[in-house]
Amino acid sequence: MTSNVARITEGYVTVGTTVVLRKDIAAIQAIGNGCGRPGMGVMLRLPSGLQVEVCGSGFSDQTVKVRTNGDSFFVLRRNVTG
Repeated sequence: MTSNVARITEGYVTVGTTVVLRKDIAAIQAIGNGCGRPGMGVMLRLPSGLQVEVCGSGFSDQTVKVRTNGDSFFVLRRNVTG
């Protein structure tokens, strides 16, 4: 898998794809750990109607990394696909 593609259930989505959330979803804040690798912060809710950009693969095959308003989050991939 190339580095600019995130794995999604129905196939692949190109990093940079913008999605408007259809419902409130749970998210885990992605934070730097000082070694260039993302760590996990607090769990919170992203509201419906929020626009997010897919920016990478998640920490498992069921998650992707998204960003909005300068912050990055890990979310379930099913929440950012049709």
